Amino acid sequence: MTSLGININWESVGLFARNISNTTTFDETCQVIGNFIIDSIGLEYCMVFSQEQKDGVYIRRSLITRSKYSNGIIDFPVYLKSTDAFERIKKDVCKIIRHDRSGFFESEPMTSGSYLVIPAGADEFPYACIIAGDSGNIEIASGDKELVRAICSIAAGALAKFQVVNNAIAKDNSYQDLNIDQSRQLKNINDKLIRSNDELKQFAYSASHDLQEPLRTISNYIGLFFRRYGSIIDNEGKEYLEYAKDGAERMHNMIKDLLAYSRLDYIEEPMSEFNGEIMLEEVMRNIKVSIEENDAIVFYNDLPGDMKGYQKEIVRLFQNLIENAVKFKGGAAPMIFIEVKDLKNKWEFGVTDNGIGIDKSFHDKIFQFFSRLHSSAEYKGSGLGLSICKKIVEKHSGEIDVVSFPQEGSTFRFTLAK
Repeated sequence: MTSLGININWESVGLFARNISNTTTFDETCQVIGNFIIDSIGLEYCMVFSQEQKDGVYIRRSLITRSKYSNGIIDFPVYLKSTDAFERIKKDVCKIIRHDRSGFFESEPMTSGSYLVIPAGADEFPYACIIAGDSGNIEIASGDKELVRAICSIAAGALAKFQVVNNAIAKDNSYQDLNIDQSRQLKNINDKLIRSNDELKQFAYSASHDLQEPLRTISNYIGLFFRRYGSIIDNEGKEYLEYAKDGAERMHNMIKDLLAYSRLDYIEEPMSEFNGEIMLEEVMRNIKVSIEENDAIVFYNDLPGDMKGYQKEIVRLFQNLIENAVKFKGGAAPMIFIEVKDLKNKWEFGVTDNGIGIDKSFHDKIFQFFSRLHSSAEYKGSGLGLSICKKIVEKHSGEIDVVSFPQEGSTFRFTLAK
């Protein structure tokens, strides 16, 4: 029997809170919940049932399947009284994934066995019921259950906002003549949604921020242990310590980038006017060591002298793109070309390199959160660099895309409002 145990990763929980705060529909929220649970624990399927406020009736289901049977989302309405819900669930799941019902569900909910059933919200009246499991002969470890519990606690708030909206819509249909009251209700609902999203974003920021101190402690003790006992540790032990040190460093960089991404929601400095040439000179000073170590050459001229925006973030934008060009270099020394066009009410920039390039099928994926096309052993990084770039561009009312082919380099084009 295989155990699927993991330790709770509070950074991942913070990331989940940020992702779910950006969802706008029930289906999208179910997809985020299901994908996170499946990816974190490695299970085969996840179902999310929402619950109507009256009579304890489950009214909707999203089933996300993976691995052995299919990849995708199956959405359809279902009406289940809470008393017979689990028997119907067993039958429906077996039918959907074409698995023999015999021996499929071997345990009660929340004990060792092949599936978990957890309420999202108060036990006496959950907003939803989340069911995750696998048709194989597995044992769901206690650490996995606690992770799902943490996810369900966050998911309850996100699912609740859709219940608030649905209840308001139903009430509006019954009292269409009360226009003034209706407007007031919609405003209250909107205010609640804004507060809910702000709280989830703040949770993601706080969770990432609070991880830094224990991570520093881990790194410091690894260094202390190595200095004090390094002379008596064999090569295998030293190798293990290097793994731990490298893991701590990668997590530090990931947290740093996650915080940078979170702070883009709360930029305190006002927009200002600045000289593009001076801005790029600051970028080049920041990455001077990397440029020299890789024999890279950056070509640019005639950048705008009257740019406007959040200068610190524009510096980060150019720095990320140039560092990516240096990191993903081909066989030759990196050559980066920066150009700009005046498009009346906006500037269009292009950053072109002679690196390894990107297959067209991945052009959209590279801007997604924690997206990596290569392992950390091949190329270091958090997978957040281009996500940060995209968000910075969007904060300046612009767009960003890429033109690239394998082994032919890449050109990242983006616009910034004047």
